[in-house]
Amino acid sequence: MDGVAAKIWATDGPEYLFELEYQAQCLPQVRSLVCKWLHARGLDVLAMDAALIATELCSNLRHTPDRWGEVSLRHLPGGLRLAVRDRSTVLPVVPATAPCVTATGGRGLYVAAASADKFEIEPLSAGGKIIWGELFANASARAER
Repeated sequence: MDGVAAKIWATDGPEYLFELEYQAQCLPQVRSLVCKWLHARGLDVLAMDAALIATELCSNLRHTPDRWGEVSLRHLPGGLRLAVRDRSTVLPVVPATAPCVTATGGRGLYVAAASADKFEIEPLSAGGKIIWGELFANASARAER
């Protein structure tokens, strides 16, 4: 695989799936795909947070043995679920408090979780894990986080 859009399974409808092999230069394309998908659904208000979450979750693929991941965007009523699945069984831990701003790593999951209205890390029975966040355009739902 070279770059981000190595394989795209569904580009229309309620879900959008693509796989990638992590390379730092593919992150702008990931952000672009997320923003275009949201724009097509009238959810532009979520674009900045969704692009940030996608960037952080895809960046974490560099810590997996094969650097492979599957990204899914699922349209929910008034929002989306953005998920990244990988083959690593290592479950990362979201820091309970904000990491030091001068640290060279360790902030990504904290920032992603803080940006999402709901955030989970789940092991998969077939192996690997899925990390997902949900975002909603509803102002009251966004204010509750």
